[in-house]
Amino acid sequence: MSTKFTNLTKLSQDFKTLYLQSKFPDFEIIIKEKEKDKEEKIFKCHRDILSTRSKYFEALFESNMKESQEGRVEFENVSSKVVDTILEYIYTGNLYITLENALEIMIFSTKLLFDDISVFSQEYMKDKLDVETVIDILDISITYGCNHAIHHCLNFISKNTQKIIKSPQFSHISQQAIHLLLQLDSLSISSEFDLFLELIKWGKINLIDSKMNENQLENQLENQLKNENQLNDQILLSKNPFFLKLLKFIRFCDFTDDNIDSLKDYKVIPEELLNKILEFHKSRKLEEKQYKELNQLNESQLNENQLNESQLNEKQELNENQENQELNENQELNQELNENQELNQELNQELNENQELNENQELKQELNEKLNENQELNENQELNENQEFNESQELNEDQELEQSYDFSKSQEFDEQLINEQFEEKMFISRLTLSNSIIIGKNFHYVQLIKEFMNDDAFFHMMKLGFKASIDGFSLENFHKKCDEKGKTLMIVQTTEDYIFGAFTSKGFPKEKSGIFIRDELAFLFTLKNSLNLSLKLPILEGQEDKALFSFNIYGPTFGTGNDLAIDPTLKTGSTNPGFSYQLPEDIQPRTKDAHELLTGSYDDWEISEIEVFFL
Repeated sequence: MSTKFTNLTKLSQDFKTLYLQSKFPDFEIIIKEKEKDKEEKIFKCHRDILSTRSKYFEALFESNMKESQEGRVEFENVSSKVVDTILEYIYTGNLYITLENALEIMIFSTKLLFDDISVFSQEYMKDKLDVETVIDILDISITYGCNHAIHHCLNFISKNTQKIIKSPQFSHISQQAIHLLLQLDSLSISSEFDLFLELIKWGKINLIDSKMNENQLENQLENQLKNENQLNDQILLSKNPFFLKLLKFIRFCDFTDDNIDSLKDYKVIPEELLNKILEFHKSRKLEEKQYKELNQLNESQLNENQLNESQLNEKQELNENQENQELNENQELNQELNENQELNQELNQELNENQELNENQELKQELNEKLNENQELNENQELNENQEFNESQELNEDQELEQSYDFSKSQEFDEQLINEQFEEKMFISRLTLSNSIIIGKNFHYVQLIKEFMNDDAFFHMMKLGFKASIDGFSLENFHKKCDEKGKTLMIVQTTEDYIFGAFTSKGFPKEKSGIFIRDELAFLFTLKNSLNLSLKLPILEGQEDKALFSFNIYGPTFGTGNDLAIDPTLKTGSTNPGFSYQLPEDIQPRTKDAHELLTGSYDDWEISEIEVFFL
């Protein structure tokens, strides 16, 4: 049995000595510096090591190319320091990447097929991206096929889109890069219309001005404020094949009504496409109108059913009271009848003993008359009870028939809505839950939200209306954008990556004084927590009147015990579920487990993002 011993440190040191002392070299790498006044730099290397570590050199040495025969290769447009860094890694396995050399290392290592060095440099730049540099890095990454860097750049752009499209660098983004950017389903922008306007500016600079000679461009710049010249530019863009290709990636379905109304003033959109856009929005408005009417119909029917049920309960209670009262009266009458019968027996006995007494006969006659009256009274009582029972039964049957008719009507309308409204549209929104920055990349989370809401129509039609990282962590902006929107879904992410939120079918009313809002369909939820549980916390029975607390100086607040309360800063809050919203059976209210379920603690947590969806 053998024992393995390793000393990689010594091996690395020995190979570094081999490289630095240039012992027994058989190949030279010559670097012609970028600065003309600098002398060329010669690196003496070993073919076996270069070919083992690089597919480029392996292919070079296996060929009969000039460089292989002469034993030297020349490179330009790369610094000798970068080449020295790469060669040291080839010999020793130690790579030193800095902010200054990362991009150049990525370019040179990619060209020479040093795959591991290329990946290391691309990963290094992932956390070094910023608004000013990401466009240039993306363009370079596309040029050299650095797929990891492309992915990181696009991911960074998707989270910081608004700042990037407003930056000076965006106007010079390459055609390949802007094509990739516009295809992203998830972009953090305040409005799609802003992106549309920036695309027009980009098109003018890169597709029109760039093709003009200097005299044309100078004349254009002198007159750029004139409307007729602007219109001419837009007409030229509308005929440019590449611009039309890019235009199809603008999500016109996310335009507001005002945006759509202003589209006619822009001549960059061909008439046929403009008509499709207008028709789409007309259809979408009809869908939303039908959906809202359906909700109003169902809510009205629910209120009517509750009122009918209340009235029926009151009538049943009244009938029970009347029946009890009549029963008591009948019992008294029966008792009196029994007494009269006993008296009648006594009188009859006296009558038999003394038939001559007329007084006894008269008394017997009176008692018989009284007995007849009691019998008539009992018969009338039975008749009234039967009549009231029949009336009550008819009322119940009428009410059930009415409910059955309304339910079938709403069901039929809902099926028609689902069948007609969810056909694939010409444009796909960037504002759907599937494109959420918080959960959009997790299909399981998206499906859970759909199941929690149990409302397919709302799920497919709702759009992102507020995003804290774009609209600001501002209570004023939150209420301005989110109040009085009807059904509303809120998703929150903390800096510790807890993901939770709430749904209300009533929305956030615009209240200047604090009031509780009734909502039978409201619920809280947690998707990501320390327990690795994804749970829906429905409103507790009897707490429907305390589902939501509305006050314009408060953040979103749910439940009478502040089951979930977001601070007015929108940066923190408190969680205390179990008062108005149902906890799992194994978690009790007011306990540490209850406080930690949604956010990891009662109030020691910080919000990194809030997204709010509604129609």
